[in-house]
Amino acid sequence: MVCAEFEAGFTWLKAVEAVRAGSAEADGLPSPAFTQTGLDATCRVHRIGRLIVTGQHTDCCCRHTSYDASAGGITVVAVADATAVYQPFAAGRYQQSQDGAPHYLRTYYGAEVTDTAALL
Repeated sequence: MVCAEFEAGFTWLKAVEAVRAGSAEADGLPSPAFTQTGLDATCRVHRIGRLIVTGQHTDCCCRHTSYDASAGGITVVAVADATAVYQPFAAGRYQQSQDGAPHYLRTYYGAEVTDTAALL
């Protein structure tokens, strides 16, 4: 899973602080892999119908990329042991959040949830 490039000096804390402050400015924030990248068109041209989602953050980038893929008719496969939630948002409940995030993808986007051993 690939998130868009970051501006120099970007941190998630800055993003959270901007959201909390009510800033509508999103320049420099990471975005889903399909946002302004041409990935949707590339998948269509090459008839790619299945996207394997790995990476960070299951509860953010992976989630939004899964939505875009699903909305575009692409089957989503979430690799549970190859993703990670954003720890500061999961304060004190990391494992619960980590276990729940792939299930969210299954419930709302119809993702197949698997692990690396089954995928390989």
